[in-house]
Amino acid sequence: MPTSLSVMLLTFFYYLALLHQASIFYGFVLAYSNANEDPYDIQVRMVWVLFKRDLHFF
Repeated sequence: MPTSLSVMLLTFFYYLALLHQASIFYGFVLAYSNANEDPYDIQVRMVWVLFKRDLHFF
């Protein structure tokens, strides 16, 4: 495998991982902003965000 191809692949996966992390963070922000100041509601939304994240990623 040429070096440039491996570097391109590494870069691609690196940015994919960054995008993944950003989507998790965005999900947490959404979960906080949509919850009506109810700790239980926030907790449920957090779990849902993580659950959706795992389903989406794997």
